Amino acid sequence: KNANIIKTIDNWVDLKVFQPKIQEADQCRKRIGIQGKFVILGVSTIWSDLKGLSTFYELSRLLKDDEIIILVGRLNEPKLPPNIIHIPETQSVDDLTIYYSMADVFLQMSPEESFGKVVVEAMACGTPVVSIDSTANAELIGTGTGFVSHNGNVDDIYHYIEVIKKIGSNKFVNICREYAEKNFVITKQLNKYLDIYYSLLDS
Repeated sequence: KNANIIKTIDNWVDLKVFQPKIQEADQCRKRIGIQGKFVILGVSTIWSDLKGLSTFYELSRLLKDDEIIILVGRLNEPKLPPNIIHIPETQSVDDLTIYYSMADVFLQMSPEESFGKVVVEAMACGTPVVSIDSTANAELIGTGTGFVSHNGNVDDIYHYIEVIKKIGSNKFVNICREYAEKNFVITKQLNKYLDIYYSLLDS
């Protein structure tokens, strides 16, 4: 309460790496066998209910035949619903950018995030985001880049997914990319730190 400076400085992502890869995404869809499907993506190093896994399971019961969930990351589940595809954890950033680019919508269902880097990575790849309104999740989503579910129930989340589907996920690509470039570029964020250091020195 006695601080002279209180300021939020977001993290950043490498926007030269995380960018839309449309051609590679189309090839990935063919390889997985999901051409013509509306892809709902989740990414986590290790999947658990702390990362919103149970919400994805609930959501799978609402999906239409042309909708599919893809979960990337370590997942210790012997049997998944038929409309959930699991892709093991990858150490390849290039592969990850392709998965983001392949998705029609990215879901951030984790209730506790100080900075959900996957949200920014998805937007940098042109993919809109649906998030729950918990901790820092909602702060990362800008106007036109997705939606925040304030009550967090699965029906509300699915409603926003359907809104994106109706609008067309391709309509979000440029908006999401421009938002990431405006807000999460490394030089801009580092300059904010420098501004604080200089103001402390001056004082």
